[in-house]
Amino acid sequence: MVRSNKLKAVSIISLVIFIFTLMCPIAAFAEEAEEPKDEIAFYVSPDGDDSNDGSIDHPFATVEKARDIIRTLNKDMSCDIVVYLRGGEYKIDKTIVFGVDDSASNGYYITYRNYPGETPILTGAQKIDGWEDIGGIFKTNVGELKFRDFYVNGKHADRARTQSFRIRTWNNPEFYFTIDSTAFTGWENVNVAEVEAVLNTHWVESYTRMGSYTIDGDTAQVRLSSAGRPIFTRLYPENSINQSVHFENSYEFLDQPGEWYLNEANGDLFYIPREGESIEDIHAVIPTIETIIKFEGSDKVNRVKNIKVYGLTFEYTNFLYPIRNNGVIFAQASLIRDNEEILGRVRMPAAIFLESADNIIIERNLLRNLGGSAIDIRSKASNNKIIGNAIIDIAGNGIVEGVFSDDSYGFSHSDPLTWAKGNLISNNYLKRIGTNYYCPTGIVTGYTNSTTIEHNEVSDVAYTAIGVGWGWTSNDTCQGNTKIINNNIYNYSNRNSDAGGIYTLSKTPNSEISGNYIHDADRNEWISYACVRGIYLDQETAGYKVYNNVITRVVERIGVNLVRDNEMYDNDSQDDGIKANAGLKPEYWDIVPQTVRQTSNADWIAEKYGGVRISGEFTSEIDSVTAKIYKNDTPVFVSDPISSSETVVYNLNIDVEKGDIIRFVAERNGEVIEEGISWDSQIKPEIYPRLLLIEDIIFEQRNEEPVKISDATSKALAFADSDTDLTNLSVNIKTPPGTYVVPDPKTITDYSKPVKFRIYSEDEAPYDLAFPEGKKYREWEVSILTTASGNSVKGYNMGEAIADVENWYISGGTKTAGIGSLRFSEGGYSIYRGRTFENELFEFYWNTDTTSAWQSLTFRNQDDTLNPIGSGSACYTVVIKPDEIELQRFNDGIRTVFYGNIGGFTPILGDAITNTYFKDNEDNLIQVGALNTDAGVRLLMYINGQKVFDCIDDGEDKITEPGYFGTYQ
Repeated sequence: MVRSNKLKAVSIISLVIFIFTLMCPIAAFAEEAEEPKDEIAFYVSPDGDDSNDGSIDHPFATVEKARDIIRTLNKDMSCDIVVYLRGGEYKIDKTIVFGVDDSASNGYYITYRNYPGETPILTGAQKIDGWEDIGGIFKTNVGELKFRDFYVNGKHADRARTQSFRIRTWNNPEFYFTIDSTAFTGWENVNVAEVEAVLNTHWVESYTRMGSYTIDGDTAQVRLSSAGRPIFTRLYPENSINQSVHFENSYEFLDQPGEWYLNEANGDLFYIPREGESIEDIHAVIPTIETIIKFEGSDKVNRVKNIKVYGLTFEYTNFLYPIRNNGVIFAQASLIRDNEEILGRVRMPAAIFLESADNIIIERNLLRNLGGSAIDIRSKASNNKIIGNAIIDIAGNGIVEGVFSDDSYGFSHSDPLTWAKGNLISNNYLKRIGTNYYCPTGIVTGYTNSTTIEHNEVSDVAYTAIGVGWGWTSNDTCQGNTKIINNNIYNYSNRNSDAGGIYTLSKTPNSEISGNYIHDADRNEWISYACVRGIYLDQETAGYKVYNNVITRVVERIGVNLVRDNEMYDNDSQDDGIKANAGLKPEYWDIVPQTVRQTSNADWIAEKYGGVRISGEFTSEIDSVTAKIYKNDTPVFVSDPISSSETVVYNLNIDVEKGDIIRFVAERNGEVIEEGISWDSQIKPEIYPRLLLIEDIIFEQRNEEPVKISDATSKALAFADSDTDLTNLSVNIKTPPGTYVVPDPKTITDYSKPVKFRIYSEDEAPYDLAFPEGKKYREWEVSILTTASGNSVKGYNMGEAIADVENWYISGGTKTAGIGSLRFSEGGYSIYRGRTFENELFEFYWNTDTTSAWQSLTFRNQDDTLNPIGSGSACYTVVIKPDEIELQRFNDGIRTVFYGNIGGFTPILGDAITNTYFKDNEDNLIQVGALNTDAGVRLLMYINGQKVFDCIDDGEDKITEPGYFGTYQ
């Protein structure tokens, strides 16, 4: 793989037009440039009084008072009604509910908005006072208060926790898992009963109280409280090694600035201050309410309608379920797995909630520091608009729409009046979604119809950025007409796995994914084996047209699993126009806190690795002037010469490294001019994560075989010439720009066994509590094997067969589809019936945790259902035992042993092969199969790149006909 020293992607849209006016200044992002119009106006102020008349000089104190007064005026409206909220904080102790009686009439709107130029804040915060400094740890007492979210000086604080630990094994029948015993060093004074185990398993996460732990040498058994039993009994996600766990909620875990611990027994609250925080200036709050505003009609016919919320700030909401239940076990997209409820019926609360609601507009609001989700559109909700909102630092999902259970109350696929339909989610800025939990989604829709998700910017998301669809079904449902277009998506799936920048489920006719820019996503070190995907069409996805999407710096660009009837084309380009058009339209850039307005030609210097978007206009009073924008010394935008009083408009997307300089230059006849010109630019930076990948392994003795790199398993395998001394080797591991490898791979190292390396980013980053020393890394295992010239093997990739679950015949066991995987239970056999194979070698990863002595692969099976080792069929079989490997042939139930020690049989080629190749409970690269040659049937097997056998079956009963592939367990 070849890489350049710098990323040079630049997106440009340029036009020459007559002068026009750009948007309002950044500081006034919640203001509209409107012509004066007739309206009835009321005013609310934190300093008001509900006994006032609601005029500008005598405002009300609460939104509820204004709402109640409007109920007497809204039955036959002849103009809009506007409630202006003056700046300041409004403490919300009880959810503000708008019902049918609060609707506007005659096509007019009732608007609740900020007073122009002011910032009203609707907050659920309760201040925590009474702090004292105890040896550098701040302490107070909160009595009987219970909370999981704690904020200091406007920033979310972390509940005291340990680093993350990999899970070694799972014992589902006995309800425990094992980890390294070193995880419990220093636990002598820990109250185990109050500790929560936080398990990161594929695409979900679970918080549950500890039961106990037992140390046995270098391992420890961990048992959870009874509330954690569903983790061991659920079908999905499957439990597997290399998932992770960390522990929270003990004073002994309190060791980093920004961490807190609450002793629920006596109410003592402890906090380690961050740099610059002091007792004198600490502003600490906890949230006390789950939902701030609710729009809720009476039923599917009687709905609340035509209300607009504009320019308000919503902050500090709570999520009570884990408090009441001593934890929470999540399902996909942060839905809650509750034993007493159908999956998908229970979900996080949201700051703004809509149900039985039509034509509600939520526009240009700021939602921040929320303990649940931000906005939730449930059911019986049509033609609502979520436009231009900044949604930042959210514990749960960003925007949720639809129901997620066929059995949800009052919902029916056959009754359109119960659907979420025709809703628009547009030009929203979502950042840091999933601050508390591992499985939230930026924007997620379930059973919906005619949803449009367009021009949103979604970044720094724990799980999927945009997820649509529900049910894992090919049946006709209400789902259809979904549009996911022109979104800018990056840095997602940074805490969980089996995700996509855009993720879909189920049959959704007449749907579209186009014009999206999906980029810069790297998998988390602590998740299970899975790649990060750009677009992921998951189970039963059908009816999508997927085209004209740009996917950059994402390992697996497009993933599919059990899908059908989709069109995919033109997703391979790096079209600059698509990049520049994706995401927020420039008129909404002012909702992004980092956006700056620049009305000069001053240089802009990148502070971090990432991208910068620049939109604006250049005007000259002089003829024949050319506008140029440079990145360092390279022009990234050059206009045609313009006449006086003309304006050139630019809209660029530029990749930058820290320290890159963006320069704005006007030239006339090759000379730089400073007078008679005008620049008016918006500059919006974006921060991207480094991809901590191995791109190549280079060393003098390497042969021509390409390096095998698995991002899903973080393993790399290179091949050296047969005479290479692997015990004394120096290599060069190539990684992306801005990263480095520890230890230095150029140091002479013993590669006779796998060697582990860690890849780090050179960029500065906040302390990451998941890692032992607070700095994020990815650990890779590098293997180098000697292979004689011409003796390496390239197998047939079994990925399509593994995904083709329906064509796997099972006898005596079960099959379970997983993340690009297929699991067979112990007992019986399986046969892939999708096709026969002749002169092909199979290549796949195999992981087994069974105790069966018959962990076997079969190939050239002569029947697609009969027992391959019984009468009526024939096959070759490889049996992998803990200490040895056997190769056998069966013909109509008659066994021939090539390698093995089986009573009553003389092996043709030798004793069983000592098993130094296959590792239980790990993913092993298998390459195995049969080739017809003039000398007979050549049988080959490699495990993790090492040759196990390469032999010829020239017997009378050799199997030369094509056959099926299968397993025996």
